[in-house]
Amino acid sequence: MLAFVVYGNTFGVPFLLDDYVFIVESESIRRFALPFFESGAPAQNWIDPRPIADLSFRLNYQISGLDVWSYHLLNVSIHAATAVLLCLVSQQILATRLSGLWSKTAAFASAALWVVHPINTNAVTYISQRFESLAAFFALAALAAFLRSRIGGSKSGQWWCIVFVFASFGSKESNLALPLLIWLLDRFVLPVDDEDRLRRKLFYVLLLAAWCFSGLLYASSQRGEWTQSEGGALLSLGNLKIQSVVVLHYCGKLLWPSCLVFDEGKWPTPAYLRGLLATAVLAAIFGWSVLAVFRGKLPAFAVCSFFLLLAPSSSVVVVPTYDAADYRMYLPSACLISLVAGSLAWALSKLRGQAPRIIFVACTAVLVVCLGAATWRRNQIYNSPIDLWFDNVVKRSLHSGSYVGLAEALMKEGRLAEAENTLSHARKKCPGNARLLNLSGMVAIQDGRETAAIAFWRQALELAPANHVILNNLAIAAYRNGDTAGAADLFAQVVSLRPRDIIALGNLAQVRVTQGELDEAQVLVKRGLDLASQDALLLSLQQRIDAMLLRSDIY
Repeated sequence: MLAFVVYGNTFGVPFLLDDYVFIVESESIRRFALPFFESGAPAQNWIDPRPIADLSFRLNYQISGLDVWSYHLLNVSIHAATAVLLCLVSQQILATRLSGLWSKTAAFASAALWVVHPINTNAVTYISQRFESLAAFFALAALAAFLRSRIGGSKSGQWWCIVFVFASFGSKESNLALPLLIWLLDRFVLPVDDEDRLRRKLFYVLLLAAWCFSGLLYASSQRGEWTQSEGGALLSLGNLKIQSVVVLHYCGKLLWPSCLVFDEGKWPTPAYLRGLLATAVLAAIFGWSVLAVFRGKLPAFAVCSFFLLLAPSSSVVVVPTYDAADYRMYLPSACLISLVAGSLAWALSKLRGQAPRIIFVACTAVLVVCLGAATWRRNQIYNSPIDLWFDNVVKRSLHSGSYVGLAEALMKEGRLAEAENTLSHARKKCPGNARLLNLSGMVAIQDGRETAAIAFWRQALELAPANHVILNNLAIAAYRNGDTAGAADLFAQVVSLRPRDIIALGNLAQVRVTQGELDEAQVLVKRGLDLASQDALLLSLQQRIDAMLLRSDIY
């Protein structure tokens, strides 16, 4: 109920940023079929290693098309269900250290505080970050099933746990530490269990198989290929220094959520001593938590879980998209909130009488109201893309993506002069930025200033010669000006950079048709249709080529 109260003003929030890639521009979600078993899926769709999330987007499209209400309804429902699972899991674990009433009170407080905390708005209100919330839901479902088997004696609990682990990995690969967390919980935190060793070994073998299968699926997918090609090195000790500062930044947001931003962008490299100190502090805390877990300390398990859940995105592993993002704290934040609530409940349980419990509940209620109000206000900003990106510019004035987002939002509203003023200011704050120059060209072309647009794109291309978007813009401008040879050369570069992009293949084929090179155009169209057999534009172009070839044969 709390989730629907604090997120009740989000059902009209429009599609934002990556929503266009994963939903609006994705052809695959328009076909309601199991992702693993359909053929002819568009090559540019990146959801392939995340079939559970993909299937949920397909379901939304069948219900409301591109009307956002059903997407938000499902997002908020997932968030509410995840909070219920957090309450159940916390209660079962805390019951091993606290009395029944105190464990239930602390578990409910943990779930209530977590479900209304503003740090989760990015994962709930931003539609395409359902990847994160779905993965967390299934991770907690796996833990709940395991605890039901381990504590409740359910014979089917372990096997349901395996199913939910697969589902978590099939939503997003961020919870790769989940099997390790289950093992630590089983081996060191929960009371000793003398169940059949063979059955337990089989359970962990299947957990390991789930982990390996998901890793192979991601590595062989188009998203995995993109990550490797765009990101360079996959592991970097230098990244650990940046991420140590980022993790402390996350913790600060959890304590005082006044600096939340929609798009953090690339994180600046911290000063040497600052980065070294942050790394040393976090390494010491993590090392202590591991040693304490081995001694069966429950608070240390919460701390260790926090670090392990963040490890895939905030460690030596290089993530090429963003160095920091609030949605990455979705499940890790639950660990720290449960740690605080559980520790406070444990301390108060040592006192006699009803007063400690009343104080605990009252403090929780006050915090829930305050955090819920902050979440409601934060969600209000999401309703206007212009307000959202302006907030981003104010809080991240050196992040070029903030200005790009604001300018794009202004362009969609037809406010070209304001968009140009925003980009002009941004070019002074962030000089030599190809993305800003490219968007400046797009604003200029919409304003009828083609010469200025081409000049901006050429400057951008000098800074980023392998950027397919800039090359594509210049190619379209050349084609419109009758320079088919120049357009063909530029489109060919785009195809060489993105050989599985059906739009790029179609553009180059169109130019080849204009040049009269029908055989080469036919080869390009065939390549595109092999990747997306039902693409309407490619099919139309194929019919046109066939008709032209038929006429040439007749004459």
